[in-house]
Amino acid sequence: MVLDKGYSLKNNVILLVFFGTSHVRALTGIINVKNTVAAAYPKTSVCIAFTSKIICNLWQQRSVDEVYRAGNPGVPDYIYDIKHSSDVISELLIAGCRSIIVQPVFMHAGREYRDLVCCLESFYVSEFGGLSNGKEVQIVAGRPLLSTLSSIGSEENGLYRAATALVEDVKEAAGTDTALIYCGHGNKDGKNEVYAAFQQTLRMVLKYKNIYVATLSGNPSISDVIVDLKDKEISTIQLRPLMIVAGIHVVKELAGDDATSWQKQLEQEDYRVKPVFKGLGENSSVAGIFVERIAALATRKGITLE
Repeated sequence: MVLDKGYSLKNNVILLVFFGTSHVRALTGIINVKNTVAAAYPKTSVCIAFTSKIICNLWQQRSVDEVYRAGNPGVPDYIYDIKHSSDVISELLIAGCRSIIVQPVFMHAGREYRDLVCCLESFYVSEFGGLSNGKEVQIVAGRPLLSTLSSIGSEENGLYRAATALVEDVKEAAGTDTALIYCGHGNKDGKNEVYAAFQQTLRMVLKYKNIYVATLSGNPSISDVIVDLKDKEISTIQLRPLMIVAGIHVVKELAGDDATSWQKQLEQEDYRVKPVFKGLGENSSVAGIFVERIAALATRKGITLE
């Protein structure tokens, strides 16, 4: 496992957990979040992990492919060394790490978040003490981006804070004839209440009524948005991913050549479409929110970060 600056694993460690991506262009969001956190805590080791074992295995395969590495010089070594979150936590505990702040770099408390929390709980149940060499350790988890611990209009609300970080998106899209549509991943079980709440928050905070949040799975769908748009004088659509990274599957879903892509469906309705393929991790204001999450958690738990 590669850690920044050569600091000992016995120090407190920040572990940033992403779902992961195999798309080199999408790594920009992951790298930006990691660099932002590392800059905030220059004397604290910051490492990353993915929750997708498939993607971890792919990068490990690429790590021994000299042709691939030569063709992609911008990929950091720690991406080639990437491991699953449970494996990284095990290594940290074996090495005698005292405190691990696990910051999920997820959009909301969906399945990936719940699985991660269950993983952390399993360390306390089955491995606490043994892997920490008999020393007292802390493993604590932060909140995802769209957390809702307070009322929707409160500045302490995670949706409110996330909305303020997207003000530049609105400035770029602003116009009486322009709609800004964010594409969230969604859930197959249809439990997408957080997306509807975030759409409401975006409109309230950014004072722009032509903002929509639709999802790839479940509702609201792009079809729902198209129905609503027909009652408005909109001619231009800006499409943006509402995801930490914009992987290749998202690019295809948004603006692929298939007739079912969002861009094609909107163009079929005679809208002019401008897709923007930047994940939220590339937004420094969004990355800064995760620094805030980490700082608040460390304070609550009495963990010193430098």
